[in-house]
Amino acid sequence: MVHQYGPLVSSYPDSEILLVDRKDLAREFAAKDIQDLGRPVRVFNRSTAQRVASDFGLLFFQTVFPGLESIEGPRLVSVQYGLAKERHNYGAWRSLADLNLMFGQYSADAVAHYSPSYAVGNLKFCGWDWKPSHERKQAARARLGISDTKPCILYMPTYGALGSFAEMIDVIAGMKGNMHFLIKVHHNDQIGDADLCAQARSLGFDKVFSGEADQRALLEAADLVVSDFSGAIFDAVYARIPVVLFQKDAHRKVGEQKFDLNSVEFRYRETLGTTCSDAQDLPRIIQNVLACPDESLRRVADLREQLMVDVGAPNAIKMVCEKIDALLADRLPQLTVPQLAVRETVRDLLRARYEQKRTERGGLPIRLMRSISKLLPTG
Repeated sequence: MVHQYGPLVSSYPDSEILLVDRKDLAREFAAKDIQDLGRPVRVFNRSTAQRVASDFGLLFFQTVFPGLESIEGPRLVSVQYGLAKERHNYGAWRSLADLNLMFGQYSADAVAHYSPSYAVGNLKFCGWDWKPSHERKQAARARLGISDTKPCILYMPTYGALGSFAEMIDVIAGMKGNMHFLIKVHHNDQIGDADLCAQARSLGFDKVFSGEADQRALLEAADLVVSDFSGAIFDAVYARIPVVLFQKDAHRKVGEQKFDLNSVEFRYRETLGTTCSDAQDLPRIIQNVLACPDESLRRVADLREQLMVDVGAPNAIKMVCEKIDALLADRLPQLTVPQLAVRETVRDLLRARYEQKRTERGGLPIRLMRSISKLLPTG
């Protein structure tokens, strides 16, 4: 989040950073990363959201948060943060935004029925003009302390029941002699009870990175990315790095973290990368992909254009600022009557869910609340 918002923060010198107050807050954000942005920081909760938000004319947010439904006054701009798990990313909560800034035309089209939506690219990569030449890759590896020419594999699993760490880590450990592994754990696993970084180091991995590590430095060094159902898949696709996907028993994971079989990371899995359903097959599959990396990149090229806008140019953020200016000047299309109706309905449903959580049996009937919960993101 911090890396993704960096270009926006730099573009608005008077901006402030708002953090939702929750019990894991201290573990979710690295203090140094926040400090490096050089902006004041405020912490708020559901009860103070409207009061705090009223101090601003514009509020950027990445996903639904406690109190979002109560905010009126400032313009609300949602900034896409991932492509995986479409039921969440393209959910009805997008209707609360006055403007949706999306990675590519695929995503912009998916939420355009809620409010004005535009493809502006992944802001995390703004100004990153990465071209994976041999020379640049070797320089990136050297910065990480890798001096030989063995292949370098970046493993970026997702978290929880969709994650592959427990099933994959021993297999990967058995491959350490033939290639280098960079392991970047998911930030949500960091704030849980399992210390995956420590587990990886106990198996002899010395290049282990926490969730807040800048993926650009790792992608620059990688010859191949291994993942599962993670949004990291698309970071690799953006960086033009071949991908191997471990997506075992996908049908049994439907409903986990809003995943379903129509989501882009599964529906287009054969295009995004090379699939692996048995961890024991991983060494063979990796060797096959490393032998013909260009084949993987050719296969995904057309989909890449649909999913993401290139933002490598130093002035890539300019297009974002132009959309913001148009919003503030009322030059964007006004919300239609159906869009306004959906917005009000989503607000009412979010309020009702909060009331249901607050009182064990108050608010709407349990059966209705269960129906409502299927329409809304978790959190």
